[in-house]
Amino acid sequence: MKFFTVVIILIFVVSCGLTDTSIFTEKDKIEIPEIEGKWLTEHDSIVWELKKYSNKNYKIFKYIENDTIHIYNANFITMNNQFFIDLQMMPLHNDIKMSKIHVIGKITFSSSNLQFYVLDNEYLVKKNKTISHRKEYGTSDYNLGPTYILNEPTKKLQELIMKYSNDPQVFQYFLNFKRYQKIKIPQD
Repeated sequence: MKFFTVVIILIFVVSCGLTDTSIFTEKDKIEIPEIEGKWLTEHDSIVWELKKYSNKNYKIFKYIENDTIHIYNANFITMNNQFFIDLQMMPLHNDIKMSKIHVIGKITFSSSNLQFYVLDNEYLVKKNKTISHRKEYGTSDYNLGPTYILNEPTKKLQELIMKYSNDPQVFQYFLNFKRYQKIKIPQD
C-alpha cells in the first residue's frame, strides 16, 4: 500500500492543482488551529505534520520513517463555506522551478480525519476552454505525462474555484488522513 500512496502523492504533486499564482491574498488567509499537528496517510506510515509558523502561515513537513522528505508552505482560505489549501513546495535538490508552483486543494476535516481533494487541472481546462494555462512535460523528476499549469491571476482563480467547488469531477482525487496517535507502551 505504501507504493500506491506514494504514486498518488506524486500524481497530485506533478499533475493536479498546479498554478503559477496563489489562490489567496494576505487578507484572505485564515487560521485553522483544529488541523494543526500530525496526520497519517491512510494505509501506510507517511506522517504529515502541520505547524503554524507565523500569523496565518503554516508549514507542512512530510516524513517517511522519521526522515523529512518534503516541506511545504501552506495557506488556507474559505470560499463557498468550504476550506481550501494552497501548498508551495520548498525547493529540494535545487528544483527551483517546482518551488514556484502552487498546489491547490479542497479540505474537509474532523478532529480525527482529514480529506485532501486536489483540483484536477486537466478536467477543468477541458470543461472551461477559456482558462489560461500551459501544458508542460517533465516538470519534475517523475515525468508522469503532461501537466496542465493554470496561469490565471488570483482573483480569476478564486472565481473558478468558487464556480466549480462542488463539482466532483473537478475535485475527484483525494487522500484520506487520520490523526496520528503514538502508541503508548505500558510500563511495568
